[in-house]
Amino acid sequence: MIEKIVTKDGSTTLFSYKVNESYRSLHGAVAESGYVFINAGLKARFTNEEELSVLEVGFGTGLNCLLTAIQNLPCRINYVSLDIEPLTEETLSKMNYAMQLGEEAGEAYRRIISSPWDQSVAINEKFTVTKVSQSIIDFVPSTKFDVVYFDPFGPRTQPEAWKYEVFKKIADYCNQQAVLVTYSAKGEVRRMLAELGFQVERLVGPEGKKHMIRATK
Repeated sequence: MIEKIVTKDGSTTLFSYKVNESYRSLHGAVAESGYVFINAGLKARFTNEEELSVLEVGFGTGLNCLLTAIQNLPCRINYVSLDIEPLTEETLSKMNYAMQLGEEAGEAYRRIISSPWDQSVAINEKFTVTKVSQSIIDFVPSTKFDVVYFDPFGPRTQPEAWKYEVFKKIADYCNQQAVLVTYSAKGEVRRMLAELGFQVERLVGPEGKKHMIRATK
């Protein structure tokens, strides 16, 4: 069972009773996504490239994808998002991001959630999304990535997503200087990333989380 809930910043997320975990922080869905993935990840990585490739592990509600699409950075973004149990368009259409972020963002969100899986779709002139219904273990990309949003459910809830073989795959798919960000700061995750050639930082986390991880290859 999936239930829509309103988080502290007024934006909505979903709570999954199957795994007993919310898709985004109850302290603020938009706030958490913006803090962890956009500010600490995408914006920290961008310099002056004409194009960036972003890999997201865990499409979820599509909020990270939306926030990336509306950043208006002076570069093209090719965004690939993986999810083995994608939510339905009907479920996602109940999110209130148009009210929170404006009608232009709402229209982008509608295009993102209605785009077919396993096809590349241009959401605007600078942003293309490809939603892929595969796990990171099965996924074989056609390009390497500059930014990775690692955003499955937590290690306690979804331990199979936080194994060494997963991070090894991701490391193989990253360009040099690629930045990986995740809301977790688990010591085991930091050690695995360091072993795979990443310089790992434990940053101050968003509200409700003491720390988060940013790792640079």
